[in-house]
Amino acid sequence: MFKMLRKFSSSPLNDVAENLVGSPNISHVSSENVVLQAGNYTVEGYFFGQDRLVVSFEPDTDKKPGTELRPGWGSTVLRKSRISHICVKPAVSDWYQGAELAGIFGHLQERISGHSRIVTYGASMGGFAALAYADLLGAHEIYAFDPQSTLHRPDVPWEKRFIKALPLDFTGPYGSANGKFTIAEKAYIFLDWHTLADRLHAEALAADNVEFINVPYTGHSAAYAATASGVMKYIIRGVMFGNLDKAAIYRDMHHGRRKVDRYATEMKKRVAGRPLFEKIVAKSLS
Repeated sequence: MFKMLRKFSSSPLNDVAENLVGSPNISHVSSENVVLQAGNYTVEGYFFGQDRLVVSFEPDTDKKPGTELRPGWGSTVLRKSRISHICVKPAVSDWYQGAELAGIFGHLQERISGHSRIVTYGASMGGFAALAYADLLGAHEIYAFDPQSTLHRPDVPWEKRFIKALPLDFTGPYGSANGKFTIAEKAYIFLDWHTLADRLHAEALAADNVEFINVPYTGHSAAYAATASGVMKYIIRGVMFGNLDKAAIYRDMHHGRRKVDRYATEMKKRVAGRPLFEKIVAKSLS
C-alpha cells in the first residue's frame, strides 16, 4: 500500500535554466505535482504537459531521517527547464529492490504512458535502477553512470564494494538489469573503462542498444567527473531534449578532466616512482 503525501499544482519558478542548459523561456508554465510514499520510497512527480518524461533514480548516498521531501536527483534543473519528471527517493539504500516501487509505477501508469518519450536517468545504484526498470516504464532512452548489472553474489563474486548491499535479495524481478532494457532505442552508459569492477558490469550489460562513453581515469565517479570537467551540460541537454552531443563530451572531457581531483590522483599514482613521467603528469595537471 502507498499513501498520497501531496497532490498540488505549482506556480512557475522565476529563474529559468536557459543559461545553464539552453532551454526555451517557458517560465509561464505551471506543473501538476504528486508526491507518493510506499515502504522505503518517496516518489515525486512534476508534470508540465510536454511529451518527454524523465524518471530519475538516486545513487547510494547517506541520508538523514525525515528528509523524504528533499529534492530528487536532477529535479532542480528539470523543474527550472519545465521538463516533466518523476524522482524516486529511497529512505535507505536498497538498490530499489522493494516490491512496492513497481506498485507505485503501476499507480502512475496513466501519467507515464501519456508521454511519447520516456527517459530513465541515474548514477551507480540509480544507474542500475535506470536500466532495471526501463522496460517496466517503457523507456526510449537511458542515461546511466557507473551502473551495476546486479549485486547477486553468485553472479558477481568479484564485486567487493557496496557492503550495505550484501544482505539484500537480488533474486526478485528487478534484481538484475540484464535483459530489462530491451525497449530502449539507446542506453548510454558512462564509466571509467579502467575501473575493473565497473568494466565487468558494463561487459555484462552489453547489448545492441548500448553505447559506452568512457570517462577515463576517474574511478567510480563518472557523474562527478562529468560535472567537474564541465561536460555535464551536454548530458543534461541529452536527457532533457535528446540529441546527445558525444563529440562535445569527448572534446571537453579531454581538457576538463584535469580539473577532476580523482583524475589527478589516479594519474599521479600510475607514474609514481618514474621521475620523467611524474614531470610530464605534473606539467599536464598544472
